[in-house]
Amino acid sequence: MIRRDRAQGIMARLALVLLAVLALAIPARADLPQPLTPYVSDFAGVLDDAAEGRLTAALQALRTDPGAEVAISTVRRRADYGQWDGIEAFAKDLFNLWGIGAANRNDGILIVLAVDDREARIALGAGYPPVWDGRAQRVMDALMVPRFAEDDYAGGLEAGVAGLEDHLIRPFLAGQPYESLPELAAPDDPTDWAGLGMFAAFVALIMARMGWGARHRIGDILASRRPCPRCGAAGIVIETSMDRSPGKTTGGQRLIRRRCPACGWHDDRHEPVPAPRASTGRGSDGFGGGRSSGGGATGRW
Repeated sequence: MIRRDRAQGIMARLALVLLAVLALAIPARADLPQPLTPYVSDFAGVLDDAAEGRLTAALQALRTDPGAEVAISTVRRRADYGQWDGIEAFAKDLFNLWGIGAANRNDGILIVLAVDDREARIALGAGYPPVWDGRAQRVMDALMVPRFAEDDYAGGLEAGVAGLEDHLIRPFLAGQPYESLPELAAPDDPTDWAGLGMFAAFVALIMARMGWGARHRIGDILASRRPCPRCGAAGIVIETSMDRSPGKTTGGQRLIRRRCPACGWHDDRHEPVPAPRASTGRGSDGFGGGRSSGGGATGRW
């Protein structure tokens, strides 16, 4: 009897040690990051300031018209934030932690890019019926994955935002029947001229909305093709910097600098960055408290 009790005690201790080792080996699943901004959280560090600025401007425009909350998050790998069954579960939990979209409509969207895992996810709010998952999948397959496969992460995200606006967000919020929407054609080649044309149209629409303020951006494009006014060297570069303080939810200033790499000449201007819309629910950092039930689309390359 004593030997049996001793053996049982040893087995119990071994079981406790095994559980402790497993607990240390498996990170907590809820170890998810808070958003850096209500628009773009580039945890992977794959977007330069100019690309992040363009994406932020596009997502700000969507909040104004038609009033949809869309956020972007880049990570290196899901495993950095715990053990996950797949990017679908990761994106859903991140969406719900942040509370993207209006709580009364659940029409938010989160785009997650896992760079080293070579996969991405469009997570849709619970307010989108399952039939809209197919539309999100076409945007992913036709406009985003071909660019991600070429390591063009900024281009894939920009094309994805434009495609979601035109082929999912606006039709859904306008009450258009899914069956009445035109089909998205897959790209015939890696260049995807149809997608580029769609993105160019989106940029033109944004600039038209910006009205007279767009004159500065046009001036930047022209300036980059002219010689330096001081030394005459070609190759003027346009640099953009923003306040990237974590959790910042107020407006600020964006610095746009035209700089000559040859002689150091530069010309600066500042543009205001509008404050995000105040939260209307339980969401964090400017989100509206929306939730996702797991719908959306996944892309791998």
